[in-house]
Amino acid sequence: MPFARHSGYSFSIASVRKNAPEWGGVYGLSNAQGWIYINTAENIQAALLNHLSELNRVSSFQTATGFTFELCDTDQRAERRDQLIVELHPVLNESSKRNDTLALAVQLRESKEHLPNQLNKLLKLNSDATDCI
Repeated sequence: MPFARHSGYSFSIASVRKNAPEWGGVYGLSNAQGWIYINTAENIQAALLNHLSELNRVSSFQTATGFTFELCDTDQRAERRDQLIVELHPVLNESSKRNDTLALAVQLRESKEHLPNQLNKLLKLNSDATDCI
């Protein structure tokens, strides 16, 4: 399921100050070609303003033109971020191998099945895959 908020906002200082909350959740940066980066923050507005300050230096966020967010509780953020990364494939997040690991971890969480063959596949993809479960 994509971000719960269907509206996106311009990735500018004025827009972030006006539209981004000072609460915690998951946020995503995008441009016309697709998703660039997805992460969690205790303060979404502060995290986005930090990324904007990085734009003045050489930064991977230079291509971002928009942002969106979801508010969620601290204990749900990492799992929700992982689901969005698997679904939306942002270019600056973990490698595709890590995304494959996350996909399997999400499947395990959703299905509540902890079959040995699924766990073995997960462990083969990434030695620290158990951190995702």
